[in-house]
Amino acid sequence: MTFPCQAWAQEITGPLIDVEWLARRMGNPSVLILQAEMNREPYEQGHIPGARFLDMTRFVWDGDPAWGTELQPSEVIGGTLRSLGLHDGIEHVVLYATNPLFASRAFMTMEVMGFQDRVHVLDGGLTGWISSGREVTTEQPPVAGGGTLTLGVRDDVLVSADWI
Repeated sequence: MTFPCQAWAQEITGPLIDVEWLARRMGNPSVLILQAEMNREPYEQGHIPGARFLDMTRFVWDGDPAWGTELQPSEVIGGTLRSLGLHDGIEHVVLYATNPLFASRAFMTMEVMGFQDRVHVLDGGLTGWISSGREVTTEQPPVAGGGTLTLGVRDDVLVSADWI
C-alpha cells in the first residue's frame, strides 16, 4: 500500500519538523499530532487543531526510587498508541508539549517502540505554533478506529538491571 504523503519523508532530514511543514499537512489522515503531557490541563487549555492528548503516565512510571522513571510495559504503550489512532498507515507522528522534556521523552519512547523513521518533534512546540500566528483550539478531535499497529521494540537500546 502506498500513500501520497510518502514523498514528504524526503523533506525531513531529522527528528525536528517546523510549523510550516505541519501547517501544510493539517487534516491529512497520514499525520497524527500528539500533545504529550503528564495531565490533561495544558491540553484542555488549548492545543493544535487535530492534536490528541498523549497521557505520559501511560508511557512512564516512577518505578523503584533507586532507578527513577521507567518505561511502562510495551503492551501498555502499544495500547495507548492504538487508542490515540496510531496504526501502520500513519506516516508521521508529530509530538509537542508545553514542557520540552515530555516531548523528548515521548520521542525517545516511540523510538524504542520501533517508530524511529516516522516520529518527529515540532520545533518550538506549542509556543512556536502560537508565535507563528497559528490558532489553537479546545475541541477534541474524534479518534478514527481500527488499523493494525506493529510494534518493533528495540531491545538493543534498552538497559535493564541485569545488564548493569
